[in-house]
Amino acid sequence: YDHNARIGAGEFYDETNMSSDNYPLLSPRKIRPKLIDTGKDVIRGVLLANGNIAYLAGKTFHYSTVSIDLSDYLGDDAESDQQIVRFGAYALIFPSGIWVNLSKTSEYGPMKESISIAAGTTITYSMTTISGAEYNPTVSETAPESPSAGAYWLDTKSGEEGLYLWDANSKQWQGIASTYIKITIPGAKLTEKFSEGDAVTLNTKYPDINDGSIIQAIGDDYMVVQGLMSKATDTETTSATWTLTITRKIPTLDYVCVANNRVWGCHYGEDGYGGLINEIYASKLGDFKNWYTYAGASTDSYALSIGVGEKFTGAVEYHGYPTFFKEDYVLKIYGAAPSEFQLITNSCRGVQDGSYKSIVKLNEYLIYKSPSDVVVYDGSNPTSISQAFGRDKMYYDAVAGGCLNRYHIVMEDVRGNPVYLVYDLQYGIWTKYDNLRVKCFTAGENGQIYAATKSEIFGVGSNENSMFLNPMVSEEYVSWSATTGDIGLEYAGYKLLKRITLRAYIPATSEIVVQIAYDGRPFENVGVMRGHGDVQSKSFDIS
Repeated sequence: YDHNARIGAGEFYDETNMSSDNYPLLSPRKIRPKLIDTGKDVIRGVLLANGNIAYLAGKTFHYSTVSIDLSDYLGDDAESDQQIVRFGAYALIFPSGIWVNLSKTSEYGPMKESISIAAGTTITYSMTTISGAEYNPTVSETAPESPSAGAYWLDTKSGEEGLYLWDANSKQWQGIASTYIKITIPGAKLTEKFSEGDAVTLNTKYPDINDGSIIQAIGDDYMVVQGLMSKATDTETTSATWTLTITRKIPTLDYVCVANNRVWGCHYGEDGYGGLINEIYASKLGDFKNWYTYAGASTDSYALSIGVGEKFTGAVEYHGYPTFFKEDYVLKIYGAAPSEFQLITNSCRGVQDGSYKSIVKLNEYLIYKSPSDVVVYDGSNPTSISQAFGRDKMYYDAVAGGCLNRYHIVMEDVRGNPVYLVYDLQYGIWTKYDNLRVKCFTAGENGQIYAATKSEIFGVGSNENSMFLNPMVSEEYVSWSATTGDIGLEYAGYKLLKRITLRAYIPATSEIVVQIAYDGRPFENVGVMRGHGDVQSKSFDIS
């Protein structure tokens, strides 16, 4: 079938329908232009955003006409797969934990930040208001006599520690419920790496503020956190043996998705202390940089340990719910706030290990590669759609994309050879394309998706919506075939078919060769339909 689509000089690709009925869908593959060639740089992740392809190749992030060197945040790693997700105006790269502002590409950096203060720096701690204004309280175990209106008293008596304000009207000391410590660090330039609202880990002499303090106010050389001291002011000097370290942490995340203005992720593995982590995480509401904010608010971060064993195999947002997969389970989180979050576990076919890139949302359904087959999931139970593969066919390491009712999937067979298949959701028919080895697909946008190999990106889908008008490589000739299932077995009494009539649109200079195989014997030619650019009907005697 010639539809004027050339892949390369002398290269011919075979498309074969696999159908469980007698009516194959005659749908030749669209033009697949090669849009990007990175040379030696390995493509590690791809995102389609605002009509542009964003991708990480080696240690460089590309978006539109901009290239951003991320070497400072990727270390020696230049080839490992990365998952790129969209969060508002930002592209987030996991598990490396890097963000890029797509609307202002000069802004980018790591989600995890850390500062170590130089030796010989004197750090000052003082009791202040939330904005950093000092109280200058009287410090004692007993209340001051004859205090003036608005005076402060820091009670240091064991078991009664607290800060109090003198109320002249009631003639009583009123306890201040929330107290704050201002940490002044000369020359620290804190605002370059941290912001108000960040949850940070410290290693000060005050253990109560060291784990997960939330920055209430910040300046270049100071930060205010919630806490209480036994002194109005205190100092500490860094040295060669101890230095103050301030860190904003993010968890190790195997797979991520974005749902309800949070980034969700999961991790199964060692925690660095010999223990095993099996957890689901959510970032602070609207803040992808903070994963350890626990202030008792509806905007807090979230973490949940999972009782179901085995490693996670994928994550996706589906119908507004963060949905996580193991090979034999689907786990969904319901609720709008941490106090309401609830885990629902469904024991069914999950995503095959190594095939998380096969998860695609298409026409309100999820389609993915399970350990045994390709399934459609509607939120209740998965249903197999790959019976046409045959019982003895096993595939692994699947990647997929979808648009215009079609699910594109590339898998490896038991010998490691790539197999490119497309499923038409409307007609329920699989079509075998070629042997292009795809590392990942983008999500669909305007009827177009893109497929990335090791160092190239191809347009896949509707050629009319391709963003590039001058593809690097065009296509010309494709040999294509469609094979029906067995015909005639549904009839009793040894009835035979005498004639088959085909009706097809055939472009000029193209042709359809009709063949038939009797009782499993080799195919025999029974006729040819030649194209004139119109719809034709022709009958063939097959007895």
